[in-house]
Amino acid sequence: MKKEDLSFEEKIKKLESLVKELESGEVNLDDAIDKYTEAMKLAKECNDTLNNIRYDFVRALLNNILIMTSDASGNIITQQSIEEFSIGQKIAFNSLLDKKIIIEVTDF
Repeated sequence: MKKEDLSFEEKIKKLESLVKELESGEVNLDDAIDKYTEAMKLAKECNDTLNNIRYDFVRALLNNILIMTSDASGNIITQQSIEEFSIGQKIAFNSLLDKKIIIEVTDF
């Protein structure tokens, strides 16, 4: 089975195995370099997978949020879903996906 064919869980197990081998100190230098290189590639692939899952999750979550604006008295003056944003607003909104988002939920 090629490395690309491994599931996320299998990649994590392989990465853990490589780390244990490297930490044991019983690997010659050439093998250690090869194992380190493989471990770094696996770590990047796992990180990329987690980032993609995070992006998809946040995107799905945010697509179901209704944005409301209110006046100084607290009266709701607009309601807008993400799908109703203009192209420019969506581009700005998508840039939020790379940042930490804190959503405060309050009772009305």
